[in-house]
Amino acid sequence: MRSPDTSPSDGRSARLIHAAQVTPIPWRNGAGVTRLLHTEIGGDEAAPQWTLSLATIEESGPFSLFPGMDRHFVLASKTEFELIIGNERRHLAYTDSAVFPGETAVHTRAVAGTNIALNLMTRRTRCHGDVTIARWHDTLALSRNDATAVVVLGGRLSLAGLSPAEGGCLGRHDAILLGDQPIHLSSTHAEVALIRVSETQDAGCPGAAP
Repeated sequence: MRSPDTSPSDGRSARLIHAAQVTPIPWRNGAGVTRLLHTEIGGDEAAPQWTLSLATIEESGPFSLFPGMDRHFVLASKTEFELIIGNERRHLAYTDSAVFPGETAVHTRAVAGTNIALNLMTRRTRCHGDVTIARWHDTLALSRNDATAVVVLGGRLSLAGLSPAEGGCLGRHDAILLGDQPIHLSSTHAEVALIRVSETQDAGCPGAAP
């Protein structure tokens, strides 16, 4: 099975990540599992500068704390539950998102069935993250100038130049890390999360968009 990609994304071609081939690992608090789609380590710090992952949530409970990180949380399954962020209660449904500091106490409530959430975490002193939900019905050319990564939430994307047998078809929760050269992605109908990671005040964020 494919291991999480931990190599720097600078100066490389686009890379496909099929979620079903990424080995799930337990949460820090043991209350769920996550699939690491990408971890960016670089600069003068050994700790991750930003990570992109998929979490499987099957019961109500607390999130792990990640001091110094900012979190973008997107419900990537057609389910719903409540997210309690500090003293704020939020109801989340498919493609709804929440942004909060990693050191904030966060709990899920009214969880039923299997829920999948997309998580982007960025180190506050080095990187800034942004997640935009889009619906595609066309062919687009994208590079790192446009986004850092694309994650399929629903439908399918096809990558020009690769057949499905070669892995050129991206289904639900698959991702692509964009490279320096534009690639052509097409779909008749797909819901995607466009991930953009940028540098925080010339702090030097590895893998960030130019």
